[in-house]
Amino acid sequence: MYISQAMVRNTVESDIEGIKGVIEATGLFPTEMFEPIINPFFSEGSDGSIWLTLCDPGPIGAVYCVPEMMAEGTWNMLMIAVHPDYQNSGRGAQLVSELEAQLRLREARLILVETSSLEQYEQARTFYRKLGYVHEASIKDFYAPGEDKLIFTKPL
Repeated sequence: MYISQAMVRNTVESDIEGIKGVIEATGLFPTEMFEPIINPFFSEGSDGSIWLTLCDPGPIGAVYCVPEMMAEGTWNMLMIAVHPDYQNSGRGAQLVSELEAQLRLREARLILVETSSLEQYEQARTFYRKLGYVHEASIKDFYAPGEDKLIFTKPL
């Protein structure tokens, strides 16, 4: 299969349905949480967060990152999703690379990403490690009994 070069750009309101489809296809995020998180980004003005969309030509991925409250220059990547048909093709790395470039322009110094300890998230943990993120901390039974929160960090 031929894979063309995808484009990363700031998310626009017309991307919402396409991103929702990507999230549903991955099965890693609760889709019912998506619209309540993204809708205020467009209706209430900027809260400082970053939403980026990976397009080929329509949405095939997205990333969402917010500044950490009460921390200087620290950001939290709360969501990254790439449609399963486009995973393992460098598209996720392209998306994160653009996010990190935008964070550097905002003089960010540290990025965090949190994930689950469950086996179904091993691919995500491997992805973060390949991009230079380090497993910094774990919180036992955070999401549910037997499901820890794993926190990865990367200095910018």
